[in-house]
Amino acid sequence: MFISSMAAFAFSRIAFPGRNVLFLVFLSGLMIPGQVTIIPQFILMSKLGLVDTHLALILPGLINPFGIFMIRQTMMTISYSYDEAAYMDGASRLWVFLKVILPMSFPAVAVTSVISFIAHWNDFFRPLIFLNSFEKMTLPIGMTALTGAFGTGNLSAILAGVTLSLIVPLLFYIFGQKYLLDGITAGGLKL
Repeated sequence: MFISSMAAFAFSRIAFPGRNVLFLVFLSGLMIPGQVTIIPQFILMSKLGLVDTHLALILPGLINPFGIFMIRQTMMTISYSYDEAAYMDGASRLWVFLKVILPMSFPAVAVTSVISFIAHWNDFFRPLIFLNSFEKMTLPIGMTALTGAFGTGNLSAILAGVTLSLIVPLLFYIFGQKYLLDGITAGGLKL
């Protein structure tokens, strides 16, 4: 989320040549399904020697086009007078980002964090492609391993695993519920 919020700050607050074209390139990442780009990602990760490591899952997830779009839209609604006042007080661009704009757009960051966390927590496709060893498999892949060959696994072990896999997202949602509601309601208001 930190990388997405920095990119959103750059797209919303910093005027540089080609900003709109580059933002459209990022938005095109939302229009291309992940299944289309999995073969080039696998080739790249294999050439980097990252297949069967967790870095093969982490590196492509660092850039989140949906997060950049959502946080940028929130930052665009914040008045530029806050930036100007901070710059007149001698603040740097990093200070304005960290101390002024980011706290004001925290509900959008919280909503994007929860959506991104749930998507990565439940991801089955990419770990199935990139991870080979049983020691490194993620929870959804491990849940399929519990079913056993031909679905002959122990049903009580499978249900216990499902119950345990629900605890972390449930806690994440419970503690972030206030920010989720603030972010969703702020997204529907015209300022």
